[in-house]
Amino acid sequence: MTTRSGRAARIALLAASVLVAGVAVEGTLRLLGAGPVAVHPDQRSLWVHHPQLGWITRAGYEGTFETDFFSVDVAINSRGLRGDEVSLRKPEGVRRVLVVGDSFAWGFGVEKEDTFAEQLARAIPATEVINGAVSGYSTDQALLWLRLEGSQYEPDVVVYALSGNDDIMNHMQVAYWTYYKPSYRLDRRAGLLLQGVPVPRAGFSERLRHALRSRSAIARALEIAVLGHEAAFVYLADSYPDPSDPHRLTVALVAALRAEAHRTGALFVVVANSQFWFSPSGSYDRLVDELRKAGHDVVDVESLPGWDSAAMQIPGDGHWNARGHEFVTGLLAQRLGTEAGAAPKEDVRDEAGIR
Repeated sequence: MTTRSGRAARIALLAASVLVAGVAVEGTLRLLGAGPVAVHPDQRSLWVHHPQLGWITRAGYEGTFETDFFSVDVAINSRGLRGDEVSLRKPEGVRRVLVVGDSFAWGFGVEKEDTFAEQLARAIPATEVINGAVSGYSTDQALLWLRLEGSQYEPDVVVYALSGNDDIMNHMQVAYWTYYKPSYRLDRRAGLLLQGVPVPRAGFSERLRHALRSRSAIARALEIAVLGHEAAFVYLADSYPDPSDPHRLTVALVAALRAEAHRTGALFVVVANSQFWFSPSGSYDRLVDELRKAGHDVVDVESLPGWDSAAMQIPGDGHWNARGHEFVTGLLAQRLGTEAGAAPKEDVRDEAGIR
C-alpha cells in the first residue's frame, strides 16, 4: 500500500524532474539562439495607452533607456515629448519646425542632444525644432497625432520621418504583440476612413501570453509551433496590401499629412529611410518613387552621397547613431536654408537631387 508520504515524495520527484528538464530545454534553446521575445524598454516603461493613438510616451518620465546595443538617458516633458518644455504658441520672430514620425526621429539609441531635431535647431538660426515623434508609430498614428496635438504648435515646417516598416504597419490592427492601434481604410469614393477607435487595450490572455513569450524561449517556441508564426503583428483583412497597388494606403496617408500641414500654413518634407522594410509586395524604392510622383518633397537619406550605413547606424540595432543624425541634420539644414527666416520652397531641386 502506498503511503501518503510516498505519493508526496513521487510527486515532488516528478516536479523536480520536470523542472530540471525544463531548465535544460530552456538553456539549450537559448544556446541555439532561440531565446524569448526581446522587449524594448520603451514598451516596458515609456508607453501608456491612448484611446485615439494606441499609445503615447509617458509624460514626465526620466530614466535610462538601455538595450544590448546602447544605453542613453531619456527625459520626457509634460506634453509627452522628448525634449525641453515648449509652449503651444510660437515665439515671435522664430521659425518653428515640427518633427513627426517614429523611433528614428524620436532618437532611439542616442542622447537627446544628438537627435537631428536638436542638431537642426542649433544649425539654423532663429529656428525652434519640436520633436513630436513617438517610438513605434506608423504613418496613420503620425497623422492622428498631428491632427490632435501637433498642429496646435503653429509649425512653419512639418517634417515626417518615414521608416521602412511604416508601409506594412499602416495595415495593422495590433503591433508589437499587445498594442492595438488605430488605422485607416482607403475607400475609393470616401477616401481615408478611420477605424479601430477608440483603441482597445490588450486583454488578460494576450498580456499573459506576452509575459510568457518575453521571459521563456520554450513559450516562444511553442507559440511558433502551434501558430506557425509569431503573433507579433495582426493585419487588417480588409486593408492588406493589394499586389497591384501595394503602397496606395501609405501614399494616401502621407498626402493627408501634407494636407494637415498645409492647413496650418506649414510646408511639408518627408525624410525617408528603408530600415526594417517588410512588405509582401512592392518595394521601398517604388514607394519613394510614388511619393515623389505625388508631388512630395522626399529626402531619401540612404540614397544620397555621403551616407555610410556602417558608420551611421547603431551596430546590431539599425537605428541612426549620432553621426547618422548629424548626416540627416545636414540634409535638412541644406533643404530648409541656413539663414534666419529663410523660407524653404517646395518646388526647388537642390544639388543633392532632393525635390
